[in-house]
Amino acid sequence: YSIGYKFGTLVTILVSGPFFLIWDARRFVIALDKEASIKYGKIFTYLLMAASFVALGLTGLAQEIVSILAAKEYQGAHSIISLVAWSYVFFALSSVVNIGLFVHKKTSIQAVLILVCFVSNMLGNWLLIPCYGTHGAAFATLVSFALLFVLNLAFSRKLIVIEFEKKKILFLTIMICLALIGLTNVA
Repeated sequence: YSIGYKFGTLVTILVSGPFFLIWDARRFVIALDKEASIKYGKIFTYLLMAASFVALGLTGLAQEIVSILAAKEYQGAHSIISLVAWSYVFFALSSVVNIGLFVHKKTSIQAVLILVCFVSNMLGNWLLIPCYGTHGAAFATLVSFALLFVLNLAFSRKLIVIEFEKKKILFLTIMICLALIGLTNVA
């Protein structure tokens, strides 16, 4: 599990980590711009594209990555890389959609949302690990990070409305789904 999880977090190392270094300071400067809602929407689209590209690559190359970089006894780790990688896509996107909570100094709400997601992860682990092992743990992570994204979006949009590039996001989502279906059929 640990090996697969580490490879899955490459989304953070390659995309979110560098993004967060810039984003943490710039998001407040952008908030002062009269076109902040539009800019946040564009940032969301580009982050979705970059993080998804890496997650798709990890999904498609998981078996090869593990076979080259891990010992024989860890070859099964490839099967959880995709779940972890997509978890971190949702985590990265949460950092854009939660902008209203930070700009309007509602970080206590953010803390509660993180606590809710922590509890959902613990509950998911408790329910899923006995039946599905490491896959259950990875799925619990995916669900809790997706929940964090949805909750951040729901609470933050009351404070700052992001003008999402709906057509581009729909196109990206369709392409991602088709790619995932293609990767599933190849494997």
